[in-house]
Amino acid sequence: MLFKREGHCQRLLVRLSHAIYDGMCLPIFWKDLKAAYDGEPLSQAAPFHHFVRSFSAIDKATAKAFWRDLLCGSSMTAVVARKHPTYTNSWNNVQERSILHLPPVRGSYTVSTVLLAAWSTTLALLSGSSDVVYGYLVAGRTSSHHTDATGPCVNILAMRTRLAFDQAVLGLLAQIRSAQVSSMPHDFVGWQHTVEECTDWPMWTRFSSVVHYQNLPQDPAIESIGGAPCKISSIGQATDRCDVWVEAFPQGSGLTVQVLSNKETIPEGVSRHILESLCSLV
Repeated sequence: MLFKREGHCQRLLVRLSHAIYDGMCLPIFWKDLKAAYDGEPLSQAAPFHHFVRSFSAIDKATAKAFWRDLLCGSSMTAVVARKHPTYTNSWNNVQERSILHLPPVRGSYTVSTVLLAAWSTTLALLSGSSDVVYGYLVAGRTSSHHTDATGPCVNILAMRTRLAFDQAVLGLLAQIRSAQVSSMPHDFVGWQHTVEECTDWPMWTRFSSVVHYQNLPQDPAIESIGGAPCKISSIGQATDRCDVWVEAFPQGSGLTVQVLSNKETIPEGVSRHILESLCSLV
């Protein structure tokens, strides 16, 4: 929308529904908007329909077998016990803590791997189970080979971790890193399809907890267009996606960790304890 202001000033307002993009492609949209204004060629990023069409050539039976084997004999590790789905407990409690300095990450392990290992251990302590299942968010572009695809390509995959009392930290990291890598060719399978086709769980089963390592800038630098300053803001309401959402993003040489939940189902003291336990393990 173009708004006329005082004198000859005008303001351009662009609104995008998050249903049509994700954080990976937002910089591409912005770059193309600036290029269009300056009369320059647009980017050659793959459109979303190319991303979707690429799945027609993928062996879906192999993907289904992978998820069936991974989740065989497991159950969703519940932070909040439920006998039916819930849609009304939106996130209204955010606990946040900053870790000033992260220890060096060895070998092929990433900060994401370390965060998942810490959450696996935290979830095992909370549930009293050494076999835990939760979700983790991925870019979702690996299996399609369209790494620059524009659109809502992200997905939430299942992570299953088996912990042992005498297990070394490097052993847990190796287990999780292996799971991350082996799931990449199958990251296109949606969660509902996974539940219905690859498990014997209730069809309404959703992730009780999800981990998201956000390695994109929290406040991305935005170039001006035609000399005019620009900014990005968001408008939206919290939703009921899961019982606990763990968000982490780089902050200098450290990490900022957030635990989002609903205070009616998880008291603030409990969510604070969850955050402190998680950060102590990172």
